Amino acid sequence: MLTTKVVSNKKPPLLSDSESGGSTSPAIYAAVAISILLGPCWATIYAETLKSVEKKYTETAGAIIVMSIIGGAFMPAVQGFVSDMVGSMQFSFIVNFFCFAYIGWYFYYKMKLENKEG
Repeated sequence: MLTTKVVSNKKPPLLSDSESGGSTSPAIYAAVAISILLGPCWATIYAETLKSVEKKYTETAGAIIVMSIIGGAFMPAVQGFVSDMVGSMQFSFIVNFFCFAYIGWYFYYKMKLENKEG
């Protein structure tokens, strides 16, 4: 017979804030919401970039975009470095903010260019 032993009924600190009566942190909801939005983000970046490339270079551009996923391995290291330097994991998310701000600016800029052309 398989039995389990409950060591503690306390929730992990990531999921609850014991000082506020055990309520779930808003950061958890924000992380889930951002994760949901990242799915369409990648497809949009891929499609918009390939749309701007000449047809004969589409295959090469697609390969470069796929290889650029290395940013997904590089930016967490930058975020970790910022966290170590500042001493706050929460503040280190400023790295992500600047990445998303740049992507948002880029698409806004491209949208403005397309509206002027069309």
